[in-house]
Amino acid sequence: MEGESSVRAAVGRSVGCVLRWLGCWCRGGRRMAKHRHELFIFVREPAALPDNNEAERALRQIVMRRKISGGTRSTAGSETKMTLASLFGTWRRRGINPFTACRVLLLSPDS
Repeated sequence: MEGESSVRAAVGRSVGCVLRWLGCWCRGGRRMAKHRHELFIFVREPAALPDNNEAERALRQIVMRRKISGGTRSTAGSETKMTLASLFGTWRRRGINPFTACRVLLLSPDS
């Protein structure tokens, strides 16, 4: 365990040096250096994934449907569609039936 923490510290220092060097040369490098503690969360947290493929896969179906249908006719329609897609996707990932969840929301006295 002790050796593992020293390796992590060495890697952290090396990454910090590289990001500081990049920061001298490009705007993206400065941004990466500023947010380096967020870039490597997956090293500290085993449950964290090193990529955002899951999020991109979740959006793929929505984007393909938009391309096929030609999208919506208004900004409000686009915002509504994206909000509903986000809610439905979240409910499905949590194992909640989207129809039931919508019904509960629409029938709740607070809405």
